Amino acid sequence: SEWPFIYAALPKILEGSHYQIQSLCDSLGRFLHITNRWDEAFTINQIAEKKAVEEDDYKIAGWRAYELGMLYAERMQIDKLLACADRAEKYWGEKNARHKAIVLEMKGRACYLSKDYQAAIVYIKKALEIHRNIDSYGTDIAAALNSLGLVEAFNNYFLTAERNYREAVEIKKAQKRPKGVEIYTS
Repeated sequence: SEWPFIYAALPKILEGSHYQIQSLCDSLGRFLHITNRWDEAFTINQIAEKKAVEEDDYKIAGWRAYELGMLYAERMQIDKLLACADRAEKYWGEKNARHKAIVLEMKGRACYLSKDYQAAIVYIKKALEIHRNIDSYGTDIAAALNSLGLVEAFNNYFLTAERNYREAVEIKKAQKRPKGVEIYTS
């Protein structure tokens, strides 16, 4: 495995430019997540968020706050997830509808993790509405439908949960994304 070599080089790489660090995050993010190297993912994203703010690159800073929020969600650190959602909202502002929807989904996830399913449903439905206004059949819609189905199932709304799951799967099938179908049906 090449990971020990990459890991040894991380301190030097993290001294690099804003763009080098963002490229590192983009390249390693999924790998670190699926291999449960969360500490490294936290470190890289925290440094990348700070660098983005220093460079006034608030769009990227928002994405790094989002990535950190998803890591905190995995660790059930709800307060930190909400802090990341607040930072992403601050960085992104109100101009971009997709970003607004993503922040709503982050808040919905925090409510879900807190077992406040009613509030989670409200947040995710608002996000879904925004996503539908942007793109009537996109990946963001499928993801929101899947999240909504999960929360509705936990709230014993089985018929609407099933309907939302089915729609998410149909979107993934139409996009010819078998991995998405596999994830949403597992």
